[in-house]
Amino acid sequence: MHILFVTPNYPTPGNPFTAFVAAFCEEAARQGNHISVVAPCNISSHIKHHIPIPPRHELIDIGAGIEVFRLHYMGLGYGGRIRRAVTTLMIRIVTEFCVWRRKINADVIYGQFFLFSLVCVHISQRKGIPIFVDCGEDVIQPNRHIGKHQLQKALRQINGVVCVSQKNREECITKGYSQEENTRVFVNGYNPIEFYPTNQAEQRRMLGLPPDAFIVIFCGRFNHRKGAMRVQQAVRQLEDPQIKTIYIGRPVENETWMPSGDEVLFCGTLPHDQIVHYLGAADVYVFPTLMEGCPNTTIEAMACGLPIVSSDCSFNYDILDKDNAILLDPMDIDAIATAIKQLKDNPDLRKRMSAASLRKASSLTIENRVRSILNFICQRKGDVN
Repeated sequence: MHILFVTPNYPTPGNPFTAFVAAFCEEAARQGNHISVVAPCNISSHIKHHIPIPPRHELIDIGAGIEVFRLHYMGLGYGGRIRRAVTTLMIRIVTEFCVWRRKINADVIYGQFFLFSLVCVHISQRKGIPIFVDCGEDVIQPNRHIGKHQLQKALRQINGVVCVSQKNREECITKGYSQEENTRVFVNGYNPIEFYPTNQAEQRRMLGLPPDAFIVIFCGRFNHRKGAMRVQQAVRQLEDPQIKTIYIGRPVENETWMPSGDEVLFCGTLPHDQIVHYLGAADVYVFPTLMEGCPNTTIEAMACGLPIVSSDCSFNYDILDKDNAILLDPMDIDAIATAIKQLKDNPDLRKRMSAASLRKASSLTIENRVRSILNFICQRKGDVN
């Protein structure tokens, strides 16, 4: 099958965010599907945040092959109705231009998030190609980008919606963006080649980390929603010199805060395949996020055998429970600190939760997820044909 994958970003070494997009495409290619990726690239955003501008064209020799097209455009961002409308229009124009110019004749269109599926509706109609949505948004709001009448017309063209959690599925159906019969849940998956349990002492020696520290790790963007600042506040509240921290990520949007201090062992971005070493060196993964679709980083931490401290919110319920996680109010600094101390003081609890994380992660591989999604696509294609 030839899949046209439309996404806001396809990661590069200088811009590793949305690594889950590459993981999906690479696994789909390994399973014998040819992948054409259209990733409209807002170069104004890259310039603003000092992110290297990626190449326009990239060939990736994996499986049946991946071809990536990054059409550069100058967007205005999403801060206001007019800016959103202009940016959405630019995304649609460059996407359609790429498909016609490159003569991409796919069997199916698969959009990462609603916006990037809806901008392909004209392509779907003119070429007669089924169109699917991978709905992994923290908040599902396609109406922010497209007018009400236009949105309802476009939604009727969607053949299937892939949701990353029950929370997302319920939100899609309740808000009228999809119907029960064409909406399925496929929880996010990890690549077991990149994420796996390792020997903690060996990882610490390799990375030059203190062998006797209790290490808390956070992985995600440094913004209010994800909660890196709340992790640092909780650790400092404990005033325990044995507790150290690792922060993998960087500030985004208009935020500039960066973790710093004597307790911080590492802070910054990493190539995706290097994160496993830092997870393997840690004792607990702490992620007090306010809103997600289904957090990939949490699943990757589980695959490395880490106990989890995270939010007692519905987006976590597909992957976390009392066996492998301490779930709490993500805004409660005292609760985060108490959970960290509880795990530090109780090695047996950490061991039990670690084993539970590994058991839960064993079924959440990217191979299983992609195969299930492709089966769903084939079924839905049959329904519409």
